[in-house]
Amino acid sequence: MNKKRFKRIERKFALTYDQAKYLKTLFPKQVVRDKYSDHFISSLYFDTNDHHFLKEITTEKSYREKFRIRKYGDPQDISPIYLEIKRKFQGMTDKRRIKLAHHELDDMLENIELAETTFSNLEEEYIFNEIQWLFRRLALEPKVYIYYLREAFVNRDSEDLPITFDQNIHYRLMNLTTWEHCTEDNLVAPEIDVLMEVKTTGEIPEWLQVGLDRMGKKEIKFSKYKQVYKRYIQEDPLYVQ
Repeated sequence: MNKKRFKRIERKFALTYDQAKYLKTLFPKQVVRDKYSDHFISSLYFDTNDHHFLKEITTEKSYREKFRIRKYGDPQDISPIYLEIKRKFQGMTDKRRIKLAHHELDDMLENIELAETTFSNLEEEYIFNEIQWLFRRLALEPKVYIYYLREAFVNRDSEDLPITFDQNIHYRLMNLTTWEHCTEDNLVAPEIDVLMEVKTTGEIPEWLQVGLDRMGKKEIKFSKYKQVYKRYIQEDPLYVQ
């Protein structure tokens, strides 16, 4: 959670609850539940008025980026907030982020292009300068709120190979100033029980690939943000990829 930069390949699979349960029985002993497992992840995605980032995603450009604010845990608590730039180039994902205290967020967003703040190191300052440049260049504004429950696993020996299982993936297009989960919020992809994501710098480990092959599961392309755009902003409710 404290890493400021991540660079890896993200592979995603749509599972039923039973399939997710089966795959977890195949985990070797060194793959253990992450200390941040079983928590909500809430993300507020920003874009331009004409959805610049989403158009880049839907046209499958080799280079694309997006900006979001992310929170881990109960959306109503005062846990830290993360400002993230996520970029993808030729299949490799590069994520940079900085951490803010919860009470700092509202004041900063009022005029983030000119905000001045102090960070503990030059890397954080550099990332914040990147974020400011995005807002100056593109006039970003909040567009979509997405949240879900995540179960997470990691390799105990090296802390690599994150494997996550996301379920109850909801979205909201209105009332974006609150982090609370509302009864009016809807599922992003009702046909998917669990979205499994495997983050690697290479191939999927053989023991996991064997389980996926037994179930006939193939990797899918699934951006939660893109799904909301295609299904509910462009109004293509049968969209899936």
